[in-house]
Amino acid sequence: MGQISLNGEYITSIFGSSRIEEVFEELKKEFKLIIIDTPSADESTDAMALTRMANGVILVVESENTRWQIVNGVKERIIKHHGNILGVILNKRKYYIPEFIYKRL
Repeated sequence: MGQISLNGEYITSIFGSSRIEEVFEELKKEFKLIIIDTPSADESTDAMALTRMANGVILVVESENTRWQIVNGVKERIIKHHGNILGVILNKRKYYIPEFIYKRL
């Protein structure tokens, strides 16, 4: 999958510019669903800048590695930037109990 361009300008160079809203409007005309994978929201300003333009945000949290205080802080920042949190995905979860026991629960 290559980079998407709008009028010859690559989207990655537009994230920091004032044209980002124009880019989203063009993409919404072309596609039914747009998924944007950003770097960690606690480390990236791009993620926060995009939340207000998205219909929804899904937080991906690394199990056993991300403290709840960090997740809560990111959630509050998303809400502050007028983002709509749709849900949370717990990534890299480990199963310490054998699978056959989980099935019986």
